[in-house]
Amino acid sequence: MSLSLTISRARLLAAGAVTALGLLVAGCTPSEAPAGLEELAKANTTPSAAAASSSAATSAAGKPAGAPCTIDAFKVEGAANAKPTVTVPTDCSAPTTLLSKDITPGTGAGLKSGETVEAHYHLTTFSDRAFKQSSYDGGKTFTAPIGVGQVVKGWDQGLIGQKAGSRRLLVVPAELGYGAAGKGDIAPNETLIFVVDLVKITPGAGS
Repeated sequence: MSLSLTISRARLLAAGAVTALGLLVAGCTPSEAPAGLEELAKANTTPSAAAASSSAATSAAGKPAGAPCTIDAFKVEGAANAKPTVTVPTDCSAPTTLLSKDITPGTGAGLKSGETVEAHYHLTTFSDRAFKQSSYDGGKTFTAPIGVGQVVKGWDQGLIGQKAGSRRLLVVPAELGYGAAGKGDIAPNETLIFVVDLVKITPGAGS
């Protein structure tokens, strides 16, 4: 076999591998890839040392690697009792514990378990840094008892001690939010970022 024929055959095989890889990247399942090229396509997706180093900077969920974000890494702008703007950091990973910070102080006694809050909230998700919901858009506050399992655990735990008139930032890990199931347009295992403006606290029965 001539050298030129050998090179031509090698080029054809390489072209076939690239085609299979392109189908897989485009969203085809492995069974849709050309027969006999699935393993070759997998082999061609093995990252080089440089690629592995680059991919290590981002997790499978699209969350940046590195130390977990601190509460101060999240920025909230805008006056209390108005729809805020939230900036999610890009140089740290999703926190694994519940984080909270009062941005605007309130007055009176802090919220206790079993009491009911009337509040405005604004929700952003960590993985895509996207705004999801805001009660300000509808102009209606949200009312619920806290500490009795009627809201996400991040609220049951994170709003305790908040005072009427205050604005609190909550960063809620997935296990204290919607967990592995997700909810609506909230992806599974999503970290939730809430800004909560507490309007009023109503004592629970027996308080």
